[in-house]
Amino acid sequence: KKLLYLPEGTWYDYDTREKYTGKQYIVKDAPLDVCPVFVKAGSILPVADGLTYASQKPEGPVKLMVYPGADAEFTL
Repeated sequence: KKLLYLPEGTWYDYDTREKYTGKQYIVKDAPLDVCPVFVKAGSILPVADGLTYASQKPEGPVKLMVYPGADAEFTL
């Protein structure tokens, strides 16, 4: 288990999409080799298989993961 602090705002667990309220500590089940990732509400993440660095061009389709929340803007 890991003790994590989420800053103010609304957050989503990247893997489970579970919603959390920020400005608090939470305990997350995670083995030592797993780093829990949280995404702030209102974020839009472009995701593509096989990418290893940010400026790499995707070879296949790009999926946009949209996390509900504050107004967000994204240019592709």
